[in-house]
Amino acid sequence: MSDRFRVEATGISAGKHDHLVLFQEKRSLIYSDPRMFGRIRFALGRRTPEWWKNLPPAVISPAFTRDVLSETLNRGRRSPIKALLLEMKLDLTEDLFDPMHGA
Repeated sequence: MSDRFRVEATGISAGKHDHLVLFQEKRSLIYSDPRMFGRIRFALGRRTPEWWKNLPPAVISPAFTRDVLSETLNRGRRSPIKALLLEMKLDLTEDLFDPMHGA
């Protein structure tokens, strides 16, 4: 993925691809995404938002199985694999290929 968070000194000016800057007293947290594939969602209140409850299992979670991946891939057989995985909102890391997780 092309998006990332970084910490900079306070008072920094947002760059061309910086889409969110949270200014603090001693530093700034910056979300940068040159290709604009990522997104940030906010929720108000103390309750868990619906969109959070419906997220797919993390790749390193025991709930992420071959069946989950297979079901997702079968839903979009004619779509490119990258598009399907982005839609599934997976963070694909080397953990996907960890023998402990059965891949």
